[in-house]
Amino acid sequence: MGNVQNTAGQNSQKLNEQAQSLVGNYNAQLQKLEGDKQAALSSAKDAFRQRLDQIDAMKGQALENKAAMKLQELQNLRAQAAQIEAQNTQFQQQLYLQQQSALQGLQQNVSNFSSFANQSVGQNTYGAPSSTGFGQTQAYTPQTSVSGYYDPKKKTL
Repeated sequence: MGNVQNTAGQNSQKLNEQAQSLVGNYNAQLQKLEGDKQAALSSAKDAFRQRLDQIDAMKGQALENKAAMKLQELQNLRAQAAQIEAQNTQFQQQLYLQQQSALQGLQQNVSNFSSFANQSVGQNTYGAPSSTGFGQTQAYTPQTSVSGYYDPKKKTL
């Protein structure tokens, strides 16, 4: 009986370590995503500055044309930045939902394992329930799934 409890404790510890690993991986992916977003925004701004320099270098264009071209480039930059932000938000939502799904699966495994361990402790060597009263199990309450909209700025659903 002590061996089953020892194994149960080791398995519970491993499952908890996996949960911590999931959270760590999620945070690392969020940091990478933020770095990628900043790099994309920086690249867009650099391209914008280069295009403005090209417009300034055009000697034959009238000042009005140059101003209109610069305005168009600014609008393009804003649209590109908005697109980068939207993609970033979408990726953050996907990462969050994947993390929640993995954590729920892990929690389900912990619950199943605990239930199994409790049942194993309450059986004799022939697999029949013991008369000692050990191994009483509780009714299982299923976890509900995560739904809703993840707001990355608030980091909540």
